Amino acid sequence: MKPNSRRRAAATSTSEAGTRRLITIDDLTRIIWVSDPQIAPDGKSIVFVRKHVGEKNNYVTNIWSVSTDGGEPRQFTSGGKDRRPRFSPDGSRLALISEREKGGAQIWGVHLVSRWPVDRRQFSRTGVGLD
Repeated sequence: MKPNSRRRAAATSTSEAGTRRLITIDDLTRIIWVSDPQIAPDGKSIVFVRKHVGEKNNYVTNIWSVSTDGGEPRQFTSGGKDRRPRFSPDGSRLALISEREKGGAQIWGVHLVSRWPVDRRQFSRTGVGLD
């Protein structure tokens, strides 16, 4: 290879037929990111952030939960701008950051019964939002 030559790299995807092709914008909108997994204090469940591109070409982030025994993940929140879930030490509550209302991100708490939300409460009210 010549010292000044450059290699080109193209991102590829494999189609259902098994052939390789260049990634399209439609492919990018179908990508789902999973991040920030948190194991419940009792070790029976994991919550995580699931992120995808929404209909308005914006990121949609919600909290999901899955049993450590396996099974299908279940959507835990539906705010569309939820992130950073954290269990309380006894596992009875989950705190998260959400931008549900105007004014920026705020801390919300969810009281848990059987690991599913029954009561939501906002803990912070700042005009600048949290990050």
